[in-house]
Amino acid sequence: MFGIDRLDASLDNSSFGRPLSAGVSFKLEQDLLYQAHRHNTQEVRAHNICSRLMASKLNQLVLAPFNPGGHWALLAINAYDETVYYLDSLRTTSRVDFRYVTDMDITIFRSQKNIQTSRKQPIWKTVKASCPLQVGVVECGYYVIRYMRDIITNGSIVVTDLIDTRTSYSQLELDEVRMELADFLGGHM
Repeated sequence: MFGIDRLDASLDNSSFGRPLSAGVSFKLEQDLLYQAHRHNTQEVRAHNICSRLMASKLNQLVLAPFNPGGHWALLAINAYDETVYYLDSLRTTSRVDFRYVTDMDITIFRSQKNIQTSRKQPIWKTVKASCPLQVGVVECGYYVIRYMRDIITNGSIVVTDLIDTRTSYSQLELDEVRMELADFLGGHM
């Protein structure tokens, strides 16, 4: 689970990469990822997302990459605005199970933070028209990483304004993400 905080530019040992733009930090919540990997249940996913939402600040997106089974997609959650952006490079993944978990987490967040709202459920925005479409069959994880990189680099909390409107990422852009990931993982071995 990742959080984008435009107010905190500090990075520590658990950081993924380096700041991608001034005032933006990209932190890897390693313990949450480890728990989610070991126990991929709705309860653990709900706990992990809720913990990250509770730690989030106003004007901060929580980026939650997830794999509902054989395919990676991305949720960008603005808990204070009760908006969830859904980015899927294949545009085919069913959202039923993680939508329930995410809606429940935002309800818990509102209750714990004592936020009053007239909405019964968060607003879900599927980023289709502007979300680059995956052309191969194995690149979904790299697309999710690239989506996160684009969101962080552009530094806004309105995801639909951040994602490039091309139909697909170029091979060079995906290779750039592969190299950054390899450098990061190589530094932790």
